[in-house]
Amino acid sequence: MVVKEVEKLIPSTPIPTVANILLVDDREDGLLALEAVLSSPEYNLIKARSGQEALSLIYDNHFAVILLDVQMPVMDGFETARLIRQYEPSMETPIIFITAINKDSHHISRGYESGAIDYLFKPLDPSVLKSKVKIFVELYQIRENLKKANEELETRVSQRTSELIQTNKELEQFAYIASHDLQEPLRKIIIFGEKLKEHMGASLNQTGHDYLDRMRRSSLRMKTVIEDLLVFSKINTQEVGFEEIDLKEIIQEILTDLDMKISDHRARIEIKELPVILANRSQIHHLFQNLILNSIKFAKKNEPPHVVIDSAANGHFVDIRVKDNGIGFDEKYLGHIFKLFHRLHSQHEYEGNGIGLSICQKIAQQYGGQITAHSQPGEGATFIVSLPYHPALNNF
Repeated sequence: MVVKEVEKLIPSTPIPTVANILLVDDREDGLLALEAVLSSPEYNLIKARSGQEALSLIYDNHFAVILLDVQMPVMDGFETARLIRQYEPSMETPIIFITAINKDSHHISRGYESGAIDYLFKPLDPSVLKSKVKIFVELYQIRENLKKANEELETRVSQRTSELIQTNKELEQFAYIASHDLQEPLRKIIIFGEKLKEHMGASLNQTGHDYLDRMRRSSLRMKTVIEDLLVFSKINTQEVGFEEIDLKEIIQEILTDLDMKISDHRARIEIKELPVILANRSQIHHLFQNLILNSIKFAKKNEPPHVVIDSAANGHFVDIRVKDNGIGFDEKYLGHIFKLFHRLHSQHEYEGNGIGLSICQKIAQQYGGQITAHSQPGEGATFIVSLPYHPALNNF
């Protein structure tokens, strides 16, 4: 019953129809007796008349079960079983000892220590022998079937993984080419829109000026999307060099670049202890610039942004935290905010294209790290970037 239930869990790989069974006995009459009971189209009975012969046979065959006589000259069943267990392919092959010796516990314990999993005592009960062998054969067949199914699954997973890697590379290459090719016509739209306003602005009515302003804003938004897509597509495809980077220095550079935006929003950025890491300068700049911009963008309407950036060692990683006092979000959306083009707010509420956090996640993952966040609506958000920690470069 148990065997049938297990079989239901196995894929449709055919179970072998014939199982090898090794019969080991130095007496011909003992081998004949076993052969008479177990003779079946489902079994291939292979006989050995000594321990040495049995050992030579296991190197060339896979056995579902081994029936091993204990009392044999030169090499008895205990020694034979012990040597069989030392050969890796037969380490788990069931060995049933067959013996006419008394059933004292010391004798039986020695058999189990040698590698036996069961005992049968002479004179043999044919029905018991057949039942036990049948169970062990079925278990062997199920085990082999599972092994084969796992091998096939690993092959399929490997093939599928290779296909996905290739597909991702093609998509990244497509995104790069498409974004690159879109830059030139978009640049012309922006330039000619400005020329149109410059040379013909006086003849346009309010509606015409409104159309031009909308066109300009949309073009600049598209320009930002294209630039972010180029960054996103190059993260895995572009070969980058690693260097020692003082993260506090990088943050200071970012704040200098964002000086006007920080001033316009009356934002306060507080930098605490930060590590030195091994990374690509440009990528790390993109990562933390996106997080700082994110904190400024999602500020409360009536409260200036306050952003605190600090870090803490976490085993083999260092956690860099970017904490703000903004609008926050419900953590049930945590699995969505890092997806490409996914936004929790409309374009009219908060500007953005839904690429920034995807870039952050992709960069962190490239270093073997990760990014996550903790937040509640109305209580700000803390984004945590975990990157490999190098104690030799740091004092904390």
